[in-house]
Amino acid sequence: MSFVTLTFLNKVDDVQAVKMLKKFLDNAKKRLDDFQYIWVAERQTKNDEFKGNVHFHIITNKYWKIDKWWDYWIDLQLKNGIKPRDKNFKPSSAFDVKRLNSKNIKAIGTYVTKYVTKNKATFRCQVWNCSKAVSLINTDFYTSHEFLENFERLNAIRGVFKVKDKLGETLITVKNMDLNRQTLHLYRRLDERNKAIIE
Repeated sequence: MSFVTLTFLNKVDDVQAVKMLKKFLDNAKKRLDDFQYIWVAERQTKNDEFKGNVHFHIITNKYWKIDKWWDYWIDLQLKNGIKPRDKNFKPSSAFDVKRLNSKNIKAIGTYVTKYVTKNKATFRCQVWNCSKAVSLINTDFYTSHEFLENFERLNAIRGVFKVKDKLGETLITVKNMDLNRQTLHLYRRLDERNKAIIE
């Protein structure tokens, strides 16, 4: 697995940036078998030239030939009107890749999760997305009584809470289940379902 960072040659607005990202991902899907990913948008804070410019971090399941994909990312920007601030500017970090391993995967996972769930920056575009197979993965989490009490305040009935849209269609169903010897096998089933999706 890899952690990819895509940055731009010059100032770019959010809508244009996401269009570039989508083109990049569409091309990767065509060229890489079973390409899976999750991406997040982030604002530049350290680069004074492009302060506030959007850039993207992507966790993928692929190895990247850096020279080939760096060239493609630069060419894609140039073809879509994003020109470098001067013609000799060749940003080596425009396409940056870090290999995910046992030492850094937890830190990077936490970083991406933070941006998906607690991103307070304002964007005029999506702030994250993922490939279809990633979106199919079933999740569970363990929580405190305080969380359950909040559900009770929302009139959850018999441990089930539903969020509906304006037409009354159910968007989310949450079931509260105690974690104990009797219910542990249900979590194992969740793991098995996810293994089938991932494989």
